[in-house]
Amino acid sequence: MDIGKRKRVIFVEPLEVPNEPDLPVEEPVEEPVEPSEEPAPAKKD
Repeated sequence: MDIGKRKRVIFVEPLEVPNEPDLPVEEPVEEPVEPSEEPAPAKKD
C-alpha cells in the first residue's frame, strides 16, 4: 500500500515538474494544502 502511494506521488511530481515550468510554482501552493495527509509520509519516507 505504501509503495503504491509513494510511486504515485513521485511519478506525478517529477513527471509534471520537468514537463511544465508552471508546475513548480503551484507545487509549493499544493504542498501546504495537505502536508500531513499523503505528501508528508511519502516525502519523509
